[in-house]
Amino acid sequence: MLSMLEERITLPADPLSYPFHITAKRYYSPSFPDESAPADSGALTLVVLHSTSFHKETWEPSLAHLFKLASDLDSGRRSSPSKGPSGNRPFFKIREAWAVECPNHGESGSMNDDLLRGEYVDHFSCQRYAEAVHRFLTAGPYLGAKVDFRKRKLLGIGHSLGANAMILLQRLKPLIPFHSIIIVEPLISPGGTNLEDLRIRLVRAAKRRVGRWDTREEAGKELKVTSATKWDGRVLSAFVKHAIRSYPDRGTGVFLACSKEQEVTMYNDAEGPLKPVGVLRKLCDCNDIPVHLIVGEKDDFIPKHVQKAIRNLGKYTTGKVMSDVGHLIPQEKPEELATEIYKIISLCLRPVGGGGGKPPLNKL
Repeated sequence: MLSMLEERITLPADPLSYPFHITAKRYYSPSFPDESAPADSGALTLVVLHSTSFHKETWEPSLAHLFKLASDLDSGRRSSPSKGPSGNRPFFKIREAWAVECPNHGESGSMNDDLLRGEYVDHFSCQRYAEAVHRFLTAGPYLGAKVDFRKRKLLGIGHSLGANAMILLQRLKPLIPFHSIIIVEPLISPGGTNLEDLRIRLVRAAKRRVGRWDTREEAGKELKVTSATKWDGRVLSAFVKHAIRSYPDRGTGVFLACSKEQEVTMYNDAEGPLKPVGVLRKLCDCNDIPVHLIVGEKDDFIPKHVQKAIRNLGKYTTGKVMSDVGHLIPQEKPEELATEIYKIISLCLRPVGGGGGKPPLNKL
């Protein structure tokens, strides 16, 4: 059985350039190529970003399934060499995945608590998340991850807030060369569409949300019958473990790591749904890099007319509408999402060693 290992990395705050600590996790498998394997320079390094009110570990169920699919594919290739890169079996390699956390969420939120309850209590943003990821990826070989990501074959994947941040990341200087990006349910409002009603609904829900419990067990039981009724059980377990924290200076009990105040701040970020629109349109129309769009069939968050505007925004390399799910695809359908990502990688990102042409655009 494939084992997915993890390594926790922190890039300390820099008061002069970026005042927040940035945390990330590296996910990898012993069976995957590492830095000492020059023949595998084409192996993919994934960068995954999460949505508002969640945390970097949200991606673990999807990544575990994607790693399994990639490992099964590699095993099948070794046992059937006639179906290798130049045959009829699509083939790619993953080196590792990096989940970078928004600094006011999860573990990062607890590390940055003093700033988030003080100077930045009501002004954080999608742009700041993009800047955090940019700082992490450009820290160089001696800080943080100690990786020169410019030499990697990068695939970016983001959901909701994370999708918006991934889009903005493509224009931050110095530019980081991504091979391709996959955006899942981006929370953008193109073509004059308006997300104000959704913003009001999300702010109202955040303010009503329970933010403290006596124990993690109590939190898990409450979430299971309220906001997390449709979540995959592994996603809920990860949320209870990583998105709920104890703070001795707040007294007994456990609290949301992304506080209700910070969640509201993210929803009140007026530029968050707007700034990525122009960047995404240019990425699509100028064919700068392949952009793949995945959306949910249900309009439980994003209104239908906005969904339509997003689908028609530009010439996506591929597009997929996932059935029987709405906005929270990584939370509700993590393995199905991993399968769609696997299809995109295996069919669209040019197999290692050559072979294969560009697939036709899936109709959204």
